[in-house]
Amino acid sequence: MKKIRCLLPLFLIPLFSNCILSQETNKTVSSSKSKGFYVDIKVGYAYKMNSQNLANSFEMYNVTMNNGNEHFESIFISLGQGFNAEAAFGYMFNKHVGADLGISYLWGSTFEAKRQTEMSNIKYTLSSNMLRFSPSIVIRAGFDKFDPYAKFGCVFGLGKVFYTDDDFNYGQSGESEYEGGMAFGINAAAGVIFKLNDKLSLFGEINTINMSYSPTKSTLTKATENGADILPNLHVYNKEVEYVDSYDREPYDPNNPEPDYTKPRQELKFALPFGSIGLNIGLKINF
Repeated sequence: MKKIRCLLPLFLIPLFSNCILSQETNKTVSSSKSKGFYVDIKVGYAYKMNSQNLANSFEMYNVTMNNGNEHFESIFISLGQGFNAEAAFGYMFNKHVGADLGISYLWGSTFEAKRQTEMSNIKYTLSSNMLRFSPSIVIRAGFDKFDPYAKFGCVFGLGKVFYTDDDFNYGQSGESEYEGGMAFGINAAAGVIFKLNDKLSLFGEINTINMSYSPTKSTLTKATENGADILPNLHVYNKEVEYVDSYDREPYDPNNPEPDYTKPRQELKFALPFGSIGLNIGLKINF
């Protein structure tokens, strides 16, 4: 019996050693799964945030008749409102911290303004599209099945703004495009990841973007009168505008009162709001 008691630890030592080695191996495997490359694919809709009244830049306000008086109404706009789709390419350094680069495209909503009085019947529209790049830091709780996370970073955008006006009384219509320059802002998101397996996860998030955009030029792309195209008859000065921080105006010359119609005219630069808050859902693929 004493021999058996003496030999028992010799049998138990290998058993405990195997258990400890197995635990360390599992930790290594678990650690390896918590870091690595991933791709997020998501779609969503964003509602306007930090909207502004653009009556000074565009005629985006309503005018109607009310008891014989003209009634004026503000319209608050943020061109960041609309549908968006995004692919983000990222890397988790460990189960808590990572970084990614999101590439998204915004199909902006169309905002309308109307001037309906005894003397006028005009409709204006304003909309936008934008390609956005958003490098971000990712923070995760590190849970297994449901994993809350947060993201924050900056966002850059390249886009176009579209402005139309239709004068139904005079049969005139025009379309302009605003472009050039780069939009800049910040973005943040908070959401939850639902793990399906080691490779695939579903997630939902609330995303906010605070961004503005100052175009550097605009071009009249369509001009009609009673259905006839009058764009070829217009001078460059009447079709193109360069937006600058400052410019000089030459003094009036009675011998040469007309501007140079072969060049775009200059106007002061302005900023357009692109702030938004929205909901996204998507698929995460781990590699």
